[in-house]
Amino acid sequence: MRVQVEGLQLWGKHGVLEAEQVQPQRFDISVALTLPQVKKDNLAETVDYRSVIEIIQTLNTHHFDLIETFAQTIAQTLLDTFLQVDEVVISVKKYPAFATGIHLDHVCAEVHVQRVTGSRPTSA
Repeated sequence: MRVQVEGLQLWGKHGVLEAEQVQPQRFDISVALTLPQVKKDNLAETVDYRSVIEIIQTLNTHHFDLIETFAQTIAQTLLDTFLQVDEVVISVKKYPAFATGIHLDHVCAEVHVQRVTGSRPTSA
């Protein structure tokens, strides 16, 4: 089963250029979480997408030079936080706020992380 959050729009100051660290730029983030099928109509059996959004918003307050690192940090944090999740695919689109002299809609980094087989902690 997959739980997805699509097109979360945030503004942040990520990038290596001075202008990118001063002027906020738009970022669109999409996440797909793979986890076991739910057996009951109970939120505890799945991932609350509100928590996913809160984690991403918190990480957005940190500075990242690279959107690749930003995406990797989000993906690994989600995998570490939600023990029922087996894999995370995340896409971070950046809409540059600086003039490039060319038409550029966005740049994108996509990251795919999986839980190592047998690495899920067991309940005591």
